[in-house]
Amino acid sequence: MTTKTQTAKVAAALMNGAELTAKQISARYGVKNVRAVISKLRSEGYSIYLNKRVSSFDGETYMKYRLGTAPRAVVAATCNHLSHPACGTPAGDAVIHPWGVMVNSPTYYEDINGINYI
Repeated sequence: MTTKTQTAKVAAALMNGAELTAKQISARYGVKNVRAVISKLRSEGYSIYLNKRVSSFDGETYMKYRLGTAPRAVVAATCNHLSHPACGTPAGDAVIHPWGVMVNSPTYYEDINGINYI
């Protein structure tokens, strides 16, 4: 029998389109530290957003987590962080992107024209 972790259950729910409050995540999946689970999912590459909602019933505001698609600028900024796992490269290796070659050094970047930036 395969048992899903709490993190996997939350990920599956979000991938199926659910929008969940922290209270719902705690109640449904037994998560004690919702922020830690969301942080872990984000570090694994999930684009999870926390959106403010207003209840049509009583006008109260509340926050819901949802899965979305990261804008291209965010993905590019993530890959600019050279040792980030999303780039799939260990520190010290070169990363080849359509817009240039980056060597995993905080002070060196070479674009496709061979121009070095520091």
